[in-house]
Amino acid sequence: MLPTNFASCEFKVSTTIVVTLGFFLHCNDVRSQVISDQTANTQVKVIDNTAHIIGGTQAGDNLFHSFKQFSLETNGIASFDHSADINNIFTRITGGNISEIDGLIRTQNDANLFLINPAGIIFGANAQLDVGGSFIATTAEKTIFEDGQEFSAVAPTEPPILTISSPIGLQYGVNGEIAVLPNANRGGNNPTAGLSVKSGNTLALLGGDITINRNNLNAIASNVEISSVRSGKIDLLQNDRDWQFGYDRALEYGRIDFDNRALIDSSGVVNFRGKTINFTASSGIRNFTDLSGNGGIIKLEATESVNLDSSFLFTQVGQLGSNLEQAIAGMGGDIFIEAVNISLANGSIISAGTLSEGAGGNITLEALETIELSSILDRNPSIVSTSTQGMGDGGQIEVNAGKLIIGDGSQIQALAGGGAGGTITVNATESIDISGTGILRSQDRSGNLTETLLNSGFAASSGIENLPLEQQPPGESGSLIMNTPDLTIEDSARISVSNYGLANAGDIKLNIGSLSLDTAGEIIANTASGEGGSINIVAENAITLENNSSVSTTAEQDGNGGNIFIEADNLLLLESDRLSADAQQGSGGNISIDTQGFFIDPNSTITASSAVETQEGTIKIITLDLNSRLFMGFEEYSPLVAEDYIRTGCGAGEDLAKNSFRNIGRGGIPYNPTQEMANLDTLKDFGKANKSSKSFPTKIKNTFEHSPSSDRSIISEANAWKVNSQGKIELVAQQNINTFNYLSNYLSVCRTN
Repeated sequence: MLPTNFASCEFKVSTTIVVTLGFFLHCNDVRSQVISDQTANTQVKVIDNTAHIIGGTQAGDNLFHSFKQFSLETNGIASFDHSADINNIFTRITGGNISEIDGLIRTQNDANLFLINPAGIIFGANAQLDVGGSFIATTAEKTIFEDGQEFSAVAPTEPPILTISSPIGLQYGVNGEIAVLPNANRGGNNPTAGLSVKSGNTLALLGGDITINRNNLNAIASNVEISSVRSGKIDLLQNDRDWQFGYDRALEYGRIDFDNRALIDSSGVVNFRGKTINFTASSGIRNFTDLSGNGGIIKLEATESVNLDSSFLFTQVGQLGSNLEQAIAGMGGDIFIEAVNISLANGSIISAGTLSEGAGGNITLEALETIELSSILDRNPSIVSTSTQGMGDGGQIEVNAGKLIIGDGSQIQALAGGGAGGTITVNATESIDISGTGILRSQDRSGNLTETLLNSGFAASSGIENLPLEQQPPGESGSLIMNTPDLTIEDSARISVSNYGLANAGDIKLNIGSLSLDTAGEIIANTASGEGGSINIVAENAITLENNSSVSTTAEQDGNGGNIFIEADNLLLLESDRLSADAQQGSGGNISIDTQGFFIDPNSTITASSAVETQEGTIKIITLDLNSRLFMGFEEYSPLVAEDYIRTGCGAGEDLAKNSFRNIGRGGIPYNPTQEMANLDTLKDFGKANKSSKSFPTKIKNTFEHSPSSDRSIISEANAWKVNSQGKIELVAQQNINTFNYLSNYLSVCRTN
């Protein structure tokens, strides 16, 4: 008989997880059971700790088994004994109980195994697979075949309707969960722990909700499929022993959680589908390209969110510690993430790199709303990176989002070594906000803990800062392209392209609506010895620099400075800011500015210099007012500035028609080159006042009109102002008895003289 104490009290450490999953494991009264339901001629023979499963119903190369219960105690074995001509084994559990697997499942030859239980499947700490082909564990209600037949686990028939055709789908209704429980002794980084399949196959967990906790899924040179589907249909397509899955008819997705050092090791395709996908507490996916060929991709698709918290996704050509003397020409795997929101927090890393001749993989992040990289307390920034430490070129990074938020020292990087670095392309339909710094903790090759200050933002670089030039790798830096209506870089955040070796730096191209650099925000293109990178900024609206911010291309040693091209509606350097294209021994770069309005405070600078006087660069500014300067001090102004320009008296014997007041406008830059500098609207009297004339204007419009008036009609000087309904200031005359008498006497004096 099989051992009786399935739980072995070991699961007490996971009480919270068990409750969350919706089932209860007890230390007593839980027995290993593999029991036929007598609908498919399935027979079970128990010898020692092994349940030998024989019989079943065969149709072509398909073999069907049906069980009332299917659970395995620790160290128990379920062995499917079948003939060599079987290609697919379909196993359903119809009794309504969860399958609790804490032992070994084994098949013969290269047969694929489907384990179907709508009530749910729980893999314990000691669960293992010895399956010749692919292993698909699912909580679907039934399997659908090409000829329309079904193999149902919720409405079993006696005998079942069987078919020789291929399965084409899994139908989901009210279904249970799939969980892999913690392995306290062997979990985490132990490659022998957890569920594994052989090379060239598929390991698939297709449930309602999926939870993997401190355990491994291993599929070297094989594929992994993890999907949480609560209702609808998953399409199946068999390709030799490998399986592909389609989700066009899935109706509702669920939750996928990898927690507490849960790990997938693979060198094939790793595909996730769910409503939310979460990696927490040092969990992640490692996908390596080795001598056998190209690495597979990591693809995560969620209808709501993908979240990494202190976790990682890696694809890489070669492994540290392996024999890298053997060149690996295969390309690294790509990483693709699509969701409404994507979050990387607290030291999470997404990396595609190469340590050999093969090119590194590409990274694509697609979020309908927000992508955010952040950290708590400015420690352990989150990183998205493509890198090359061998001769292979680095992969590309593409980021598409509504909003992109990068803070706390987090970065998106394209790092070059022997090969060229990749290009970073960012498209944000609403905004990009970059701010702050953070401390990156890491270990050097000697195992010593180091701390490095990181500026939030983007970095496309080659080489290692402060390393001697002759020891630098030869790769060229990648470039950076950004498209967004609103870009903010503040609090020492930075976007940069740089090369610390002999090769050239990359370029920065910004196509934006508006740009704000504040509090030491920086845009940098640096080079040690090669040609400096260019910075090209085209802004539909304003570019504003303030509080010690800068845009610079700097060339050290004998490198030539890069160029800066700026085109904007307005360019403002508000407080100790800097535009520079400087060099040391090489030629200074060139700066070209084309703007409608250019405003610079006296403490800001624009330079294109070189330590060699004959090699200084050039500065070209195209603007309507080249001499604009901003006075940053505070000065109190009169609320009616125009009052000093209004003449309040009349000269003796002068024609009243000569008296006038003018609105001189605000001055400054005209709206277009053909417009006058001052807007002159003249209000004047008509005719010459004398004793025989008794007509004075009484209406003021765009032009003056005459109207007959009595002898009491007078001209009233403006003595106040108001804001009219159109928001414009008008000069008005407020009359009262004293004012009327005063004006009458005043006019009489004028007439007499």
